[in-house]
Amino acid sequence: MALTWYSTWHRQVLCGTSWWRRQLFLDACGAACWLFSRAYLKEHFLKCLLPCIEDAVACVRRRAVQSLPLVRLWLKFPKDAGA
Repeated sequence: MALTWYSTWHRQVLCGTSWWRRQLFLDACGAACWLFSRAYLKEHFLKCLLPCIEDAVACVRRRAVQSLPLVRLWLKFPKDAGA
């Protein structure tokens, strides 16, 4: 069931021609960081969020770049593991 929901979301929102849907996805990523675990976010949102940085629409690119500090919190880098 979750796989069907996720594939539908990806097809309709990220692969669509509407820029505001892609921007809505970026807003959903911001809300999801408060609801889900890091592992879930990395598995379901990260691969879809990164291509938005190279989007053809400037508003979407700007929103994606603004979300990068939040994405940084999802990831653990080697230096962070010891801290």
